[in-house]
Amino acid sequence: MDYISAPGNVVDAQGRRQFANLIPGQRDGTDLDETVFNPTINEVMHCIEQSGLTGSSNDETQLWQAIAKGRLLRVVDVTSSRTYTPGSDAKSLLVQMQGPGGGGGGALGGSNSSNPAACGSASGAGSWAQLLINLALLPVANMQLTIGAPGLGYRGADGSDGGTTSFGSLVQCNGGRAGTTTGSIAAGKAAWTGQGIGGTVTYTPTTGMQMIHALQGANGSSGFLIPNSDGTTASVPVPPIGPDSKMGVGSGNATTSASDGALGPTSGFGAGAGGTGTVGAGSMTGGVGGMGRILIWELG
Repeated sequence: MDYISAPGNVVDAQGRRQFANLIPGQRDGTDLDETVFNPTINEVMHCIEQSGLTGSSNDETQLWQAIAKGRLLRVVDVTSSRTYTPGSDAKSLLVQMQGPGGGGGGALGGSNSSNPAACGSASGAGSWAQLLINLALLPVANMQLTIGAPGLGYRGADGSDGGTTSFGSLVQCNGGRAGTTTGSIAAGKAAWTGQGIGGTVTYTPTTGMQMIHALQGANGSSGFLIPNSDGTTASVPVPPIGPDSKMGVGSGNATTSASDGALGPTSGFGAGAGGTGTVGAGSMTGGVGGMGRILIWELG
C-alpha cells in the first residue's frame, strides 16, 4: 500500500500525498478513480484471505479478525535446557535457534629462545535457524529444548567445539568448530593454522513445520606467523578476531610476550572467539565461544 497518487492530490506537512476537496475557482479536487479505491480494497482483502477467512460484505470486522489471528501473545527466551509447552491460546510458533560458538585457539609460549612465537586461530560461530510451526498440524507438548554449551579455550592449545542447540528431534543447530594453534615455532619461520569451521543446521522435514532459514555459522579465520625480514628474530603473530553470529558479536584478538594472558569473552550468543598470539615465554588462553539460545514467538 502507498499514499494516493491520483491527479489532484496534495502533499501535507509530513510529506504524505493526501486527498484534496474541490474549492470552486481556487483548486481542483482529487480525482476519485479506480487507482484510488482498488489498491486499498485489494490490500485489505489480501490480509483477510491470507488469514484463512472468506470475504463477506455483511461482516465489517474481518480485517480485525485477520490481524488478531496472527497477533503476538508472548515471547519465550530460552537460555538453559528445559522442556517447553506453548500456551493453550497459541496457534503457531515462530522459532529462532542459535548454535553456540567454538573455543578459540591458545598460543603456547616458547620454551626457549629458539622457538619464541605461536599463533592461534579464531573459532567458528554457531549455526542459526528460523522456522514456523503450525500447532494444528504439529502439536508441541513437553518438547525438550537443549541449549548448546559454548566451546572452551585452553592455555597454549586448541580450543573445544561448541555443543548443539536443539528443538526436540526436529531441528539441531550445531556449534562452531574450535580454533587451533601453530604450537611454538622457530625464529624466522612462517606458520599458519586451519580455520574454525562454522556450525551447520540439520533438520527433518516435517508436516506442520516450515523451515524459513537454515544458515551455517561464519568460519573463524586462520592465524598467521609472518617472518621478519632478517629471518632470525621471532615471527610476528597475526591472530584474527572472532566471527559474529546472528545473535552475537565475536571477541577480539590478543597477543602477549613474557607473561601469560587470556582472551576476553564474546558478546551475546553463538559468536566465535578470536585468535591469540605470543612472541615470548608467555602463553595465551583461547577465548570461550558464545552460548546457544532459542527464542520462541507464540502467535494467536
